Amino acid sequence: MSTTSWNEDWYERLIIEHLTEKLGYEHLYGPDMHRTDDSYRDVFLPDVLSMALHRINPSLPKAAIDEAVRKIQDIEVSSLEQRNETFNDYLQSGVEVRFFDGEEERDDIVRLLDFDNPENNDLLLLRRPR
Repeated sequence: MSTTSWNEDWYERLIIEHLTEKLGYEHLYGPDMHRTDDSYRDVFLPDVLSMALHRINPSLPKAAIDEAVRKIQDIEVSSLEQRNETFNDYLQSGVEVRFFDGEEERDDIVRLLDFDNPENNDLLLLRRPR
């Protein structure tokens, strides 16, 4: 093992330890997680995102959550600056959605973070294999 590889391994382990033990992140191994493909390019894990949004927004129906997930995933079609600005707005203000609730079209906001109960938020560290 080269010195560079050893230093990278040591540094990676140090960061993982800090995020998990000091900041409360959950450490996940990439191949164990459902992704949209095997490229590890998913910014959001499909199952994790949907479940987290349901937990944070329990009064909203599945249609609202599905619309928020679609809008979050559609961020990828713009420039990096626009994606960052849009996602920052989503984090602060939530995702505006329009959905059919079974009786009528409704507008609402799907929150990405629970500011009232931070324990309700997921802190995940996903590591892909080398």
